Order: sequence, then C-alpha cells, then structure tokens
Amino acid sequence: MLVRVLGSAAGGGVPQWNCGCANCAAAIADPSLMRTGCSVAVSADGATWTVLNAPAELPGQLTGFSKMRGYLDFGKLPFAQLMLTDAELDHAIGLLMLRQATELTVACTLSMRQLLDGIFRLVSGYLRVTWREVIPGTEFPLDPACPSGLLGRAIPVGGGKPPAYAGAIRASADAAIALQIYDPHGGCLVYAPCVPALTDPLMRAFRDASLILLDGTFFSDDELIKAGRRRSALQLGHLPVGGPDGSLARLGPTILPNVVYTHLNNTNPLLAARSTPAEQVRRAGAAVAADGTDYEL
Repeated sequence: MLVRVLGSAAGGGVPQWNCGCANCAAAIADPSLMRTGCSVAVSADGATWTVLNAPAELPGQLTGFSKMRGYLDFGKLPFAQLMLTDAELDHAIGLLMLRQATELTVACTLSMRQLLDGIFRLVSGYLRVTWREVIPGTEFPLDPACPSGLLGRAIPVGGGKPPAYAGAIRASADAAIALQIYDPHGGCLVYAPCVPALTDPLMRAFRDASLILLDGTFFSDDELIKAGRRRSALQLGHLPVGGPDGSLARLGPTILPNVVYTHLNNTNPLLAARSTPAEQVRRAGAAVAADGTDYEL
C-alpha cells in the first residue's frame, strides 16, 4: 500500500491568513514550513488512488503530487473516489474546488451526507456526484471497481459534537470516523484526524496498524485558551497529544512507533521541530506529519 500525506494542517493551514503567532510568522519567513489542510491519498498499486478528505487546498495538493500529475486531463479527476472522515467544513470545502470535473464519487456515512447536504447540492450543480454510503463496522472494498484491492472499515469516533454550521443539534457517533485501510497482501493504515477519545475499537485498530495518522490538532488541552480563545481542545472534539490524559501518555510503546501526528493547528508547538513538545514526541517513538511525505506499507 502506498500512502501520501497531501496535507498535514488543521483548517486554515500554516500560516493562517489571520494569525501572527510564532508558527505562522516562521512559515511566512520560511516557505518550507508551510502546511496545507489535512488530506491523504492511498493506493494499492500507484495507479488508482483514493483521496481521504477534501480541504480547500486539495487542487494544489493534487497537482503537486507527481504520481497523480500524469493522470491529469480536462474534466477528469486523478483519483477514483474521495472519502470523508467527518462533516467538518475544513474537510469538505474542497469538494467545491473540484467543480471543473465531469463526475465525482464521494464516500461517507449517512450522517455526514445529511450534514453536508448543502455542499452536495452545490457541487451537483456543476458535475455528476455519486454518493457511496460507508456503513461503520462493515468491511468494504476501498475501490468498488477493484474488489481484490485495498479493504476499508469505518470506526465511529464522534462524541456528539456537530460541525459549527449545524447549530446545537447532537451529531451521531458516525458523523466522525477513523478509517482502517488494509491490504490483503500486508500493511494496514489507520487514518484518524479527528479523535475526541481513545475508544476500545480504535485501540484495537491501532494494534493492527502499520501506520497511524492520528489527530495531533492540539498539543495541550488549554492551547487555544492560552491564545485567547474560549474553548479547549476536548470541547472542540480533539484529544490533545500531551498531558497525563493525552494520546502520547495513553498509547503504549508498541503503538507509538507507528504513530504520525497530523491535522496540526497553527498554534501547535509540534510545528517547531526544536520545541520541547516535538522532542517529547520523538523520544516516545512517534513522529509529526509533513506535507508531501510518502509511506509504503
């Protein structure tokens, strides 16, 4: 299985246009530190790809990936389908950026489909959209045209928090999922960019994984509060990396070497490679994702 990290930042990327924090200032001064919205491409053979999530920067991520560039053609997409792990706008707004295509297949749960109805209707005004339902807990071929290829399974991780645009409704658990993708010939990826808690099903999936692209949005629970915002990481539906109850402390030495933290908010000290939190992650055996990194499982 081939895995490409197309983007590793939380919504807004790094630098964020309305922020002058240390990480954003550093990325403005040194473009090599820039990061785009969180997205991943996976393939069994390097020819047929599935893209996971659609940030606003997706078109640039696709044209910047040489293994997809050779498939670019007017009206055609260089991937077979796009899968969503949640209904957050930061992971779905890129669907609108694909409107020049003639057709698009989007796979997601029913809860996501209902929450994103407005975006689906907008995109459908430009191209033919096929919705493929993902049923949590049920194994499915990642690419229906290749049933002998990669297999997927969705693990509900939602904690009831709906996207901000949805108002005060309580979202169902499958409004956010982790994706377990495995190759029958060996290799297993778990992509979990939005994780409010380490549940038993999620931990079981981690133990079977060769690579875990895990929610690293915030290093500490009070990271945004210190930056003058009102809500903590947990209130926003993200388990922090650090702290006594964070993922770094709770994942054991057999799991951490397979963990790569992604979906990094622009306030996250992990973005500074020489920071104490970044060194703490390295000492634990885990890593921090970067745009354009390739893995072969």
